[in-house]
Amino acid sequence: MLRLDELPPDLLLHITSFLRTHRDLLAICSTCTALYRAGLPRLYHEFVVSDKTPIRILGAALSSDNPGVHYIRHVSIRSLRLLWGDVPAHYLGHPFEETRADSRSLLQLLAYLLPRNKLRTLVCDARGDIPTDFFETLHARQRNLTTCCFNQSVARYRLSTGVRSWSARGTDGDLFSNIVHLQLEFGNGLSVSEKDSQYFRAAVRSCPVLKVLELRTLLPEASADTYREKSEQIFALLFGAWTLPQLRLRALRIRGFELSAACELMFPAIDLKHLSTLELRECKDPLSLLLSASPSIDDETLLLPNLRHLAVTIQDEAELGDPASISNLLQHLSLLETLVLQAPRDHTIMPSIDCLLPSSKTLRMLYLDCYDDSEGYESFEFENQLEEFIALREFAVSCPSWIARIPWSKHDELKAFCHVIEKAPLLRYVQFLCLPVGEAGLNESIFTDPTKPIHVVDDEAKATFLQGNFREFATAAFNFIPQIRTIAMGSKARAFLTKNENVADAKYFHRGIVTDWKGVTSAVALDTSATEVRSVEPYSTICEIDPLSFGFLRMDEVV
Repeated sequence: MLRLDELPPDLLLHITSFLRTHRDLLAICSTCTALYRAGLPRLYHEFVVSDKTPIRILGAALSSDNPGVHYIRHVSIRSLRLLWGDVPAHYLGHPFEETRADSRSLLQLLAYLLPRNKLRTLVCDARGDIPTDFFETLHARQRNLTTCCFNQSVARYRLSTGVRSWSARGTDGDLFSNIVHLQLEFGNGLSVSEKDSQYFRAAVRSCPVLKVLELRTLLPEASADTYREKSEQIFALLFGAWTLPQLRLRALRIRGFELSAACELMFPAIDLKHLSTLELRECKDPLSLLLSASPSIDDETLLLPNLRHLAVTIQDEAELGDPASISNLLQHLSLLETLVLQAPRDHTIMPSIDCLLPSSKTLRMLYLDCYDDSEGYESFEFENQLEEFIALREFAVSCPSWIARIPWSKHDELKAFCHVIEKAPLLRYVQFLCLPVGEAGLNESIFTDPTKPIHVVDDEAKATFLQGNFREFATAAFNFIPQIRTIAMGSKARAFLTKNENVADAKYFHRGIVTDWKGVTSAVALDTSATEVRSVEPYSTICEIDPLSFGFLRMDEVV
């Protein structure tokens, strides 16, 4: 018989999956010491500090007497309100007064208590005055820290330390010398003070090994001219008058900016030959940046020769730019693995299939939520060319209007469509992002609320039509295309049919979250054929495409 600590890591992880809190861990300490030791890495791998964390618990968890503290690799500070509240008069042998200054000392103590050189990721989304000593201590004790994420209020204090360390000790001793992933989040108004400007500017220019740069902001409520001016100021602040060696980024993610002037300010500072991931989310005029990256008629040099993941999502009523720039760029990309295009219905940026042919040998994921359904699916022109996409495994597309007119007794249109997509030899996942209802063309997702069996629309008959059509459509598609394993509906795959290789009949699932069901803690699929839970699917077997989440399409694994 194998000892518990000799089991494979994946099996051991499954056995300890029921552990969620420190109380669960203590409950098994007296009964099974081996299970207690096995659960320590799982429970302490990610350490979260929030306003629900009592001071005593925080101190006990980070005490050197606690064997789990050595397994901490990721720290997330979600709120500092507990540090501004009541601080015990005597805490870990150190007297503290209930003052703001001593609360900062408590945060400084947190930096000292974290295990030396164990931290990999630090996330600060707290709104508070974080002292620079906290980050200086991290720099001295955490030499393996590679990922930092800060919002604007936190970055002010974080980056002031970077300026001082950089000027005093040079690049080798800089606080940012090991950072490969830097995220800067600006306020809603895109306003940055002169003092903050120095901090942000120094941060981007003080990361010699930076690989992933994320710039985020919410779309401000301002006029178009003001928004464009402030966006240009931000890019000029970060990249203007660049004299240092170019950044060799592998991933660039931008959210919520106006990009008409971004390329001429940003491109001189970035060596685009190394860029493999480009995400432009909810930006205004994003296609102008793609147009600048595309080869011109006079010069066929491609600025993005190694681009593998491209995502462009456009907010409603946002300025789009020239739609032709998408096709112009795609036809010069030969290594593309992931393509995500999402735009409102009145912005048609659907590329032709010919533009994707250069990437036909590498394209694995195709997400097209930018389709004008008035022309029907024939505009895809896939029938004679989809078989050339030998690597395509996941295909998501807005439903063309003909689905609502499918003759369900004969399935003629369905057979025609399945005849097209079955030519992709490795295709396993098909997702329809919406399903029009009748001749009105109402683009209603089938499910939006995981707790309700069907999407509530004005007409109950239409809701029944949605659910019934999808069930029949997907079931028939499984019969027409044997290699398909999952057919999903809705932008977040709220409803889907999945077919297990060992089960003859496809099962209908309604997406949800199961916290604990017969020992399975990572299940996300519920059988909706009855009121109680009868079957689940492990999360790892469900392919979810959600372009609205920050780390969508697993692009966060580029480093």
